[in-house]
Amino acid sequence: MVRWWTADAGHFLAALVAGSTVLLGGVVTAHPVEATVGTTSVTGPALTDEAEPMAWDGRTPQQPVAVDGEAQPVYEGHPVVEEGVWIIVPGVDSDLDGRDDRVRAVVYRAADTELGAASIRVPVVVQMSPYFAGTSTETGVHDMHEPPWDPSMPVPEGTVGAVPAPYPPWPPSRGGNTFFTDRGYAFVEVAALGTAESDGCPGMLNGDDVASARAVVDWVAGRTLAQDDAGGERRATWSNGSVGMTGMSHDGALALAASTTGVDGLDAVVSASAPTSMYDFERMGGAAISTDGAPGTDLDDYIRFLLTTPELRERCHHAVMAVAHGQARATGEYNAFWAERNLRDGVDGVTAPTLLAAGTSDWNVRLDHTTRWYTALHDRGVPVELVLHRYGHESLGPIWNAHVNRWFTRYLFGIDDGATHDGTVTTQTEDRTGWTTTASWPTPGSSIVRFGLRPPDGARSGLALFDRDVDAAGAAAAGWTSATLVDDALATHAELAASDHPGRVLYATNRASRDVAVSGTPVAELRVSFSSVAPNLSLQLLDRAPDGSTQIVSRAWWDPQNRSSLTASEPVVPGTAYDMVIPLVPVQHTIESGHRLELMVFATDIADDLDRSCVTLCGTPGTAITVFPLGSALEVPVVGGLDHAGTALGLASPPDAAWSPVRALADPSAAVALAMALAPLVATLVFALLWGGRRRYRLVAERRTRTPG
Repeated sequence: MVRWWTADAGHFLAALVAGSTVLLGGVVTAHPVEATVGTTSVTGPALTDEAEPMAWDGRTPQQPVAVDGEAQPVYEGHPVVEEGVWIIVPGVDSDLDGRDDRVRAVVYRAADTELGAASIRVPVVVQMSPYFAGTSTETGVHDMHEPPWDPSMPVPEGTVGAVPAPYPPWPPSRGGNTFFTDRGYAFVEVAALGTAESDGCPGMLNGDDVASARAVVDWVAGRTLAQDDAGGERRATWSNGSVGMTGMSHDGALALAASTTGVDGLDAVVSASAPTSMYDFERMGGAAISTDGAPGTDLDDYIRFLLTTPELRERCHHAVMAVAHGQARATGEYNAFWAERNLRDGVDGVTAPTLLAAGTSDWNVRLDHTTRWYTALHDRGVPVELVLHRYGHESLGPIWNAHVNRWFTRYLFGIDDGATHDGTVTTQTEDRTGWTTTASWPTPGSSIVRFGLRPPDGARSGLALFDRDVDAAGAAAAGWTSATLVDDALATHAELAASDHPGRVLYATNRASRDVAVSGTPVAELRVSFSSVAPNLSLQLLDRAPDGSTQIVSRAWWDPQNRSSLTASEPVVPGTAYDMVIPLVPVQHTIESGHRLELMVFATDIADDLDRSCVTLCGTPGTAITVFPLGSALEVPVVGGLDHAGTALGLASPPDAAWSPVRALADPSAAVALAMALAPLVATLVFALLWGGRRRYRLVAERRTRTPG
């Protein structure tokens, strides 16, 4: 099916930037475009030097134009050809019907590609998504009040969520993207496996999904055949063989999935706020968590969310149940099921230049998904850039569109924009009014600064930079005792941060005397004990302003049963102190002068929303967690390192140790240090005793001489 329509002139157009004009067609000619489909070789026609938009006359094709590295909307108003095809995914039969799955693709391209011998061939931008048909009204979520698993009991069999979903379905979103077609790209929408009109069942980024994304690139690049609705062969003869993939969230993850295969023709990827590991999307530290307004969701609910028709729900029931069993919700353990859905395991196969974006306040797809992908590509020398904005799980709109256009103009049209693309990071300012650029992430000059914990006392901070190692005996002698919180499983995390609540323990720095930039991944080392066998453990890094208001800088959640390993659970013995190392979500944030950095330790995490929904399992009231300052620390990546942090936040001296014979025996080095300190006094005393003894001897001798005799 091929359909023509006229583009709506009212769509968004990126602002044109005055500057040099480049005829993109000239680049296409410089790099001969040839693709082989079966045994037929097709080459694009010669391109003219026309650099200005031309009115559509149905005969003469418009050549693409770039200004300052951005393709321009010179095809606005030209008819658009719409064509639906089925792309076969070789060797994948996820719906178990005995046939290779097919995914449904709809191609949108300017009619300039449909002019017979005069046709132009264009680069292609692909967006693959599970959401084009909208989402289901018949789904459920898990009960966050379900009791946690007790390791002394058998592991319960996995089940699907049975609580009605608290959110409405999404409407269908298919309809083309004139932003790309107006600028000389073909745009291809592909419905992911098991969604909309596609065959198969949703794989949630498993091997089937990866294979389907690769199959799309193979067809668009001209190497394979697709089918039309009648079963006839369809070839991408309008493609110049250069393909980009784009998308946000799950759509962006499918683009990354395709790139892990190293497939030929995938010349650029743009991915925003995309999950790179489904385990890290649904879990953290073995804890099943539900953030960003989606309480109780897990991967089985996600699949049902995508099955929009009764036929799909019946066809893919087996896939839903396989996920319910494989996701190990009760234990939270990382297993083979999750490993198959970890795209980072395939990142070494990526060669496509990749533009990434993420929100520093995105608690849906947390920042570590993007920064770990960025770091892996940057370390291997793959062209990569990162854009960090100050919003949540959302798009930046026109600013982002312009950045995307430059990326695709560079790598699909071949226009050199003068940038090196070797790791540049563009970060939105805290007040969202501007942007800064650095050579890499974390910000160059960032290094780990280790804060110690101590009981706060009046003006004394509880999170301190010590000028020497803390001595255990001295700290004990100074009364450095533990701190205990008692979970009421009712207070939101905002309420805990806003008051001296018994449900949290909080350690704060001094007020900063100058700005402190934090860039990288904080790590908490905590010595803690618990009063129950299956407690929650939640952490937040807070930025507290002089007026007492707080901003969440980073978060973490951890299941103490997974304190040693994410692949195996260990019982928690109440009252036993455990040393836990907990990475928090990466940070790109500035603690302004006059503000404090704070570490809040608490148990049940309850969102600050109207429903007071549980982020962790809702927890048992009365659960106590004890934090031991000795054995605990917080490592924070600070730009300027210890020198800057010490200047801005001050250095503190831990209490000196009191000497005792017992301590000397236990710590000989302390005895040596004490002996060295006392040596001058001992020498003085010895000299005094010797001098006094000599004088006494002289007096006695004189008396004996004077005695008659």
